Amino acid sequence: MPRYWICPNCGNRAIDQDGLDGLSHQAVGCTRCGFGFLFELTGYGEKELLGEHLTEALNLSGYDGQNPVDTVLEWGVRKLDQTLSIRHRSGIVKQVRVDLFPGYDDDGGLLASFAPRRSAD
Repeated sequence: MPRYWICPNCGNRAIDQDGLDGLSHQAVGCTRCGFGFLFELTGYGEKELLGEHLTEALNLSGYDGQNPVDTVLEWGVRKLDQTLSIRHRSGIVKQVRVDLFPGYDDDGGLLASFAPRRSAD
């Protein structure tokens, strides 16, 4: 199964078709901007997530009260630095920091940015 990488510097998406990126002594880098590392966080491919409700697709949990995804979709506001849990494709639950932005285009979706949450955060 190919791995999907996202550059945190320029947002470029890349696909590792053969699964060998990052297995050598050289870190995976962005082919567009040259940024020194890329990350994948959810284990899901882009086609598995696009068009799906984010809360159900990633089994988001850990919010108190109103679901931040629903707030962004309903009110068109940003929700930044949300501490949530996601379920990785492998079944592992991960603590993450999430920034959510409304999509001001015709489909009315949203943009979500996930970063690992370390215990010191």
